[in-house]
Amino acid sequence: MSGWIPAFARMTNFMINVLQHYFRIWRRSIVINFSIIAASRIDFFTFVIAKLVRMGFFLVFVVALFGHVPRIAGYHKGEVLLFFAVMNFIDIFVQLVWYRGMTDLKRLISRGDFDLVLTKPMSPLFWTAFRIFDFFDLTTVPAAIAFLWYALHVLGRSFATPQILASILMLCLSLVLAFAINLILASITFWTTEIDNAWWIYRDTIYVARFPPTIYPIALRSIFTFVFPILVIVTYPTRALLGELSSLEVLWAVVATALFLAIAMLVWRKALQHYASASS
Repeated sequence: MSGWIPAFARMTNFMINVLQHYFRIWRRSIVINFSIIAASRIDFFTFVIAKLVRMGFFLVFVVALFGHVPRIAGYHKGEVLLFFAVMNFIDIFVQLVWYRGMTDLKRLISRGDFDLVLTKPMSPLFWTAFRIFDFFDLTTVPAAIAFLWYALHVLGRSFATPQILASILMLCLSLVLAFAINLILASITFWTTEIDNAWWIYRDTIYVARFPPTIYPIALRSIFTFVFPILVIVTYPTRALLGELSSLEVLWAVVATALFLAIAMLVWRKALQHYASASS
């Protein structure tokens, strides 16, 4: 039994060293990325303003819509705003942490820069996904928090602890599931660089799913839940907070996340094996 203690200590030190190594890489990467962004102040401000205007338009749309009807598909204004506010947080987090890096993979492969990534003493997946931290979206976080506060204020209700915990669990699963789907799309780039339309389809379905799911036909809901589980990503955290998720839906969220993550890692490994370097 005493022999396990030194082994555990060595493993712990090894893991800490690995984490520190990747944290230094990530920190250096975001510094370089920020220096590139800061070089064009006009691009920075126009992008942020466009983001805020888009959020504002949705708020105006919902307020105007509920000026004529009390409910939509069984949901009142506060609940509809909450669906959008939570979706907005998920979307911002995805774009902050890994979306920009994965969509930039096309450029790395086309220019042959991915060859250099494979020579570095680190995981190609880590470099691909996390090297770009999107400071553009970071500036919209205060507005997203204000939007969420307003939605909760209009909703005007408190939530039980089990609902909050279930919502946090669904939020974590949503982010992992979104990462898996993004990784599958990024992996396709190794076979074809004509991947832009697939990324736009993903973005469009995310925004389509920002409304309460009951407004869509049951066939469409089934496709976006079991085949291409966008509704699991976008609506399950809110539905869990509202106490609407059944135990079977929670189970499906866990299964879907594990399944898509396993598929994503398999496809990524196959994509790396398929990759032919620019110098070959």
